[in-house]
Amino acid sequence: AVVSTQSTGSLNGAQPAFSFGNATTNPPFQFSAPVLTKTPEKEAAPKPSPFAGFEFGPKTTSTVTAVENTDWDKFVANPTESDLRKISDTQVVLNAIETGNASKVAAFIGRLSKLVSNETSATCQKLVTALLASSYASCNPTHLTNELLVTLDFIKSEDKDFKPESDPEAMLQLLSYTATEAFFPVTSRKIVGAFVKKQASKLRNSAGIIERFEI
Repeated sequence: AVVSTQSTGSLNGAQPAFSFGNATTNPPFQFSAPVLTKTPEKEAAPKPSPFAGFEFGPKTTSTVTAVENTDWDKFVANPTESDLRKISDTQVVLNAIETGNASKVAAFIGRLSKLVSNETSATCQKLVTALLASSYASCNPTHLTNELLVTLDFIKSEDKDFKPESDPEAMLQLLSYTATEAFFPVTSRKIVGAFVKKQASKLRNSAGIIERFEI
């Protein structure tokens, strides 16, 4: 019986092949040239796209359906950033707010101000501008202005248990840009501006806000 082991070689040179038994045609030790084979290179796995998960182009029907199914009454009571991003027409929100109710309008703007960021500020501004345009046309301007000041925590509410919900500086930023609109009463602009000056030391960017409230 003949038992044989053979190495095909390595990168460092040929290795001997040994034969045992009654071999007649081969010498006791046989050397053979290394057989070099090139292992096929594996194809690199494709790298994940940095844009994976993003959608480009027109919105799909599912996105439109999500907007239509949003509970805007719930959004007014508890606005969220995810629902805020769905707003393409501010009227859907105005329909869910009693624009003639000054306290509800001011309270909603206060809650909305807590969502203001670089990504949401434009939508928030459009919403507040549309809302105040409607509200100043249907509310007593002095009453609405007072409710805005209460929500800013600049004056006390007649309701001793009332706790305003707002980010005062973000809310002032929204109001200051709206104050330059023609529908914003001059008297209201002066009143809010006077309170802003008193609170200037507490604001990070009081200069820009004060400037926009000036007549």
